[in-house]
Amino acid sequence: MNLLQNSMKNHRNGFQILGCSHDDRMVGIFYRKLYETFVEAIDAVDNGIPQYDGIPRYQMCGGLSGRVGHLNPHWNEVDPNPDERFQQAMELVGGEFESSVSYLANVWWPAREIVEKAIDEAPQVDKSGRILYISAGGVPWKEHFFELEEEKGLASRRMTYIIYEDSSSGTYRIQAIPNNRLSTFDNRLVFIHLFIPGIAWKLIDKDIPCL
Repeated sequence: MNLLQNSMKNHRNGFQILGCSHDDRMVGIFYRKLYETFVEAIDAVDNGIPQYDGIPRYQMCGGLSGRVGHLNPHWNEVDPNPDERFQQAMELVGGEFESSVSYLANVWWPAREIVEKAIDEAPQVDKSGRILYISAGGVPWKEHFFELEEEKGLASRRMTYIIYEDSSSGTYRIQAIPNNRLSTFDNRLVFIHLFIPGIAWKLIDKDIPCL
């Protein structure tokens, strides 16, 4: 892991090709995320560590490790060139790595910045600091929200609602924040107007204690 982090810090020119500015904080976050989403699985496969206990119900052969494995010379090939195959494997893995970095820089990171800005400015939206406003529609906010809430030590604030623009209709939506990143239906505060139309907005306007 230290090797990956040092490599990223020592190759900022590669980051600059992506057209982004990358300070030490960004590199550190990228390193952690790249390890979680790219390196860890490869490292585990290489060390024979199973992804889970028990017998798998199906095989996944289309992953990066599987595709690299398919480049090994086959038993019935005549005069295969191991060096050529190794070069192909390097290009395959290098392309996947570059694609992962590009996604983090150009898609994942901008979304994180938008969500972080919404968290920092929450007290300006409502004095409780528990209502977030995101101006950009379609931002995948949940993953970033829970990570940032933990990083900033804001769990005790218990942020409750998020308001964002629906870019397809030009309207605004309000969504209750789940209890945690794995929750689908369990929210921190039930959105009342789902059951009594119009009441929720009146309650928000009156700034009742539950908010």
